[in-house]
Amino acid sequence: MPRPQTCILLVLLFLITISVRAQLPPNQPEQDCFSAIPVCQDIYVQNNAYSGAGSDPDEINPALSCRLLGEINSVWYVFKIETPGNLCFTITPNNATEDYDWSLYNLTGRSCADIKTVPGLEIACSWDAPDLMAGCTGVTGVNGQTGGPCGLQNRACIPVNAGETFVLNVSNFTGFDDGYVLDFSQSTAVLFDDTPPDMVGASPFCDGAAVSFSENVLCNTVDPGDFTVTGPGGPYTISAISSDNCDAGGTFDNTFRLTIDPPVQFPANYTVSLVGNVSDFCGNVANQNSQDVFLLPPPNSSVTAVDPQCLESNDFEFTYDGGSVDLISYIWDFGDSTGSTGPTTQHTYLSSGPKTVSLTIRNINNCVDTSFLDVLVEPTPIADFAVDSTLCLGDTVGIANLSTIDSVSALSGFQWEMGDGLVTNQDTPTHVYLQPGPYTITLNAFSVANCVGSTSQDVVVYPKPEVAFTAEENVCFYDSAHFVSLSTIRNDIANDSLERWIWSFGDSSTLANVLAPAHLYDTSGIYSVNLTVFSDKGCADSLTQDIEIYATPPPVVTFDTVCFSDRAFLQAVPVPGGTSRWYENEADTLAFFSGSTFLTSPVVFDQTYYVDALSAQGCVSERDTVSAIARIPEEGSILASDSLLELPTAIVNLSVPDEIRGADFLWSFGDGIQSTSEQPVHEYQFPGKYLITVDVVDVYGCEYAFETPIEVKKLVAVFVPSGFSPNGDGINDEFFIQVRSITRFTFKIYNRHGNLVFASQDPDFRWKGESDEGVVLAEGVYTYRLDALDVTGDQLTEAGTVTLFR
Repeated sequence: MPRPQTCILLVLLFLITISVRAQLPPNQPEQDCFSAIPVCQDIYVQNNAYSGAGSDPDEINPALSCRLLGEINSVWYVFKIETPGNLCFTITPNNATEDYDWSLYNLTGRSCADIKTVPGLEIACSWDAPDLMAGCTGVTGVNGQTGGPCGLQNRACIPVNAGETFVLNVSNFTGFDDGYVLDFSQSTAVLFDDTPPDMVGASPFCDGAAVSFSENVLCNTVDPGDFTVTGPGGPYTISAISSDNCDAGGTFDNTFRLTIDPPVQFPANYTVSLVGNVSDFCGNVANQNSQDVFLLPPPNSSVTAVDPQCLESNDFEFTYDGGSVDLISYIWDFGDSTGSTGPTTQHTYLSSGPKTVSLTIRNINNCVDTSFLDVLVEPTPIADFAVDSTLCLGDTVGIANLSTIDSVSALSGFQWEMGDGLVTNQDTPTHVYLQPGPYTITLNAFSVANCVGSTSQDVVVYPKPEVAFTAEENVCFYDSAHFVSLSTIRNDIANDSLERWIWSFGDSSTLANVLAPAHLYDTSGIYSVNLTVFSDKGCADSLTQDIEIYATPPPVVTFDTVCFSDRAFLQAVPVPGGTSRWYENEADTLAFFSGSTFLTSPVVFDQTYYVDALSAQGCVSERDTVSAIARIPEEGSILASDSLLELPTAIVNLSVPDEIRGADFLWSFGDGIQSTSEQPVHEYQFPGKYLITVDVVDVYGCEYAFETPIEVKKLVAVFVPSGFSPNGDGINDEFFIQVRSITRFTFKIYNRHGNLVFASQDPDFRWKGESDEGVVLAEGVYTYRLDALDVTGDQLTEAGTVTLFR
């Protein structure tokens, strides 16, 4: 039955706010029904709870279940009833504060997929969240414990019959990882079986035979080597095994299809034998036995016909020659909305084009096979193509094949004669002529029936310029680079001549119709210089050469930071083959030192030097700076997150000033504990005043020492009012106390006769002047006693009086 709406809201709020601890990884195989854990013992101990809901998280349909939220951190179990009786089980959490929910399904004659669609398979179920209003956590199950405030999550034991199959889903609603114990020992029915399965039948299967077992067996225990097939035409082997449930990724099934290799050759009785170890859920190995089955060779459709023919004379004869036996029908489809029957048939087509002929044969076991044959009724092709009649030497001749044939037919191939001795059978050829001159291209188009059409066109191939130029070497980026064109062209075909020159200097600059240009580059680098030359016929060719414009980058400098008055080691590494030159001032023209490394005098103040590089080509770099930096001893203090801490969580975060780049740290927290962490976090266990110190050696080898004091306090407080008036006027109607830093608590109130009238272990209790049985107490003075432990384990006891007014 549905829960109150307020409880559902509490459940959803609980789901959002619970803190999920470490659990088993999600999506374990047993988290899906068809890979359920088989029940083969009375008691299962699950030390860690499951997380997630498997590969199929929606196996439980909330519309067909009391599990309003479906699967939550769940696992499946499966078992078969061996002897009738009562089915009982108990789920006992390892942590009594956890809530485990469950649902039980009768899957006899059904599959796991039916759970989400078939009503009535769920025969018992608990709530999918704890009854927060009644505090229902802890023990649950089909155990008869239906009394008391938590009876909603328990059910009476269930009568079951031999041979029935059940699956059980257990869900970890609270999400903690402490696990549970699943106990079936109260059942009077025998849940797990010790009876071996039997292979109980075999039937024809178009690729072999199908076998059935008396009960479900495990998929991973069934393989082709577990079976043999004997009969006429052998030997035979089992090349593959399949089943609906196993193929879908399940754990078990009871019917398996065996593919026989090679296919049986004769219609006869064959014997299928179980020779391997096939097991059920509980490890019972199936009895090895044999089953006889009458099998036919699979039908083999095959079609033959004469070669393709032209439309005006076609007369096709189609023949079946597959050799199959016990055939009961032949169905021909000629591909033109006509057909026929019988093993051999003749047909004349009334239109041209490709035709697909099919033959479907069927044997007495209703196994079918279909074969196809493509034939062509061919018209005469119309050969045609388009080509650019004016070409340049080296151009690829682009040809558009425009040949056609009756739209219901197709062309079979082409033969091209390119006029320079090349003959090709490509559908649409491309070609590059090696010499300029006039050429005639001829196309022959063929149909599949060897019908042919021909056409020819003339083309002229003009020569291209032969491009060449020289480029100046060893140019610095502030000098001009010079180029000279040496290009020529052959003029014996049509008096060709050069007409234009286009220079591209590789830096987005271009220049036209200059034979010997000069170009100034504004940056160094390698540039790809291209010269394109055009003839008077529009033929062009180009040449690209790389030219390097040299510039020397500044040397790679390395600063050095040293402790006060130490000598610094500075580096300035030039380009390979170059030299580094050192200057004391930026404007100096003479270097005081040459080389890649320089050892300074003792550094008291920061000192900056200037360095450039001279390359092997004589190019000078820009100057760069390199500095020797003196590390002057720092002063500072420890950075602490707080200077006053309170137990029980007296935690302080520590660090040193950011400008101290420490390499080694030694912290002392004043309570005998030390740390070498850069930014330690320390927790104090006892109240007191402590001095925190740290010794630091920074990355430059300089040493520092800092300290800071810190105080740890324990604040324990209890406030008990002297009286209250529970008269319903909304003012001081309830008696309650205020506590701080208390971990264990007992509060008792006695009347003037010394009788206990109220007690609580909840610091947030509210007393309305009534006894534990709900009796309204008289006005008067009552005594109280408080016993508690503070956060450090010290005993706290207090007694006094409180006056009740009406």
